[in-house]
Amino acid sequence: MAYDAHNVVAVGMKDLDVLCAIKRVDEINCGLAVVDEGRIIANLPRPIAGLISTSKTETTADQFRRWKDALSRVGFPIKHPFMTLSFVFLSVIPELKITDQRLVDVGGSRIIPPSLEKIRS
Repeated sequence: MAYDAHNVVAVGMKDLDVLCAIKRVDEINCGLAVVDEGRIIANLPRPIAGLISTSKTETTADQFRRWKDALSRVGFPIKHPFMTLSFVFLSVIPELKITDQRLVDVGGSRIIPPSLEKIRS
């Protein structure tokens, strides 16, 4: 979930797994998914505006725990993955943010060019 733009956020090492996760999120009408070798190993539906689950609190909490555990199993090294992935795309908080307009230097109010040579100059 990307708070400002509400775009799909997909992170992965294999294109097929990323595509499978995006398709799963579409099937469950928004939410979270973890895929390993083309297999969905955890998901958490959030069909109300892509933010809220319609399940009981206990079910949602269990699905969230399974989602975090699945991320650990596939090698995602970040301790708080949901918060990290959500806020790295929140384009109003400095410093560098990923947006639908590219990488943005929020403090400098500029779009970062895609080439490292351009960044160094």
